Amino acid sequence: MKVNVTIKLSVQDVMDLLCTAFEGGVQYWCESVRGVGGDTSKVPEGRKILVHEYEWLAIGGDLEIGADGEIHTLTPEKFEKGLQLWIDKNSVEVYYDSRRKESVVEIGNIDAGDADNIIQYALFGKLVFC
Repeated sequence: MKVNVTIKLSVQDVMDLLCTAFEGGVQYWCESVRGVGGDTSKVPEGRKILVHEYEWLAIGGDLEIGADGEIHTLTPEKFEKGLQLWIDKNSVEVYYDSRRKESVVEIGNIDAGDADNIIQYALFGKLVFC
């Protein structure tokens, strides 16, 4: 039996996951990253600007990611699909956060290798670089 659970990620959750990916996980294959678009009114409280290119994805923008001499576009929708594929392929703890009143994944338990896999699933639908 398979059950689907809807998980809500905050902008900060996405930024944290992207930080893990781009400052650790994907560095062995990612040649460049450029943020495009997005809604700067979604920048988390307490911050005035985006510091890293990859943060544009967390506020609804796209990322243009260079790999093997090609540019691949990572959209928020592709990111969601990549995260879902990673969740489906792994044993991931999902819990109900009564403060946020929603189901969440503990982003702090996702390491650089996991974050790399999520980005690869999002961009390519499979693991290309191992």
